[in-house]
Amino acid sequence: MAIKRVTKRRHFLKKLAIDLITPQMEERLTWRSLPMNLQVLLGGILQKKRPLQEPSSDPTAKKKMCNVPKG
Repeated sequence: MAIKRVTKRRHFLKKLAIDLITPQMEERLTWRSLPMNLQVLLGGILQKKRPLQEPSSDPTAKKKMCNVPKG
């Protein structure tokens, strides 16, 4: 009887831990600066892929700086 109670408690605590951490993992999966190995790890745990990012339509984001000689 005691072993059954311990097993139930263990399963309850695992489920509780997953339920509590899932929102944070989903939020972190949307971060653009999250390293690829963490994206893969979180995606595997959550059974999700990171949402594809749309290309930036801001023209200033692609602007390159030019070298102007000083003088």
